[in-house]
Amino acid sequence: IHLINIAVHPQRRHQGIGSRLMGRLLDYAKQNRVGEIYLDVRVSNKTAIALYVQFGFKEISVRKGYYQDNNEDALLMSLMIPLPPADKQGGSPGVVEKNRAETNGAGS
Repeated sequence: IHLINIAVHPQRRHQGIGSRLMGRLLDYAKQNRVGEIYLDVRVSNKTAIALYVQFGFKEISVRKGYYQDNNEDALLMSLMIPLPPADKQGGSPGVVEKNRAETNGAGS
């Protein structure tokens, strides 16, 4: 996943909304077997950087002059998401369990 934009209205900041959004994104990534999330953040956005670091993101590099409005640099960050081994039959665990139940006659 390349996270393009995440924002919280200034009047709603410091209420845990950004953390909840990031938590939902990580849940989505795990459920869909996404192994890595990338994002760019302004080097001046210390609050956002701190949030991303809390969630385990690491700095990869700096993109010089990335933001065209003021020529500010962007910090490129990445999070590797450990994934459980893939099911040998493929598909999601719920589908596999349903298929097993149907095969054993429990799904009728």
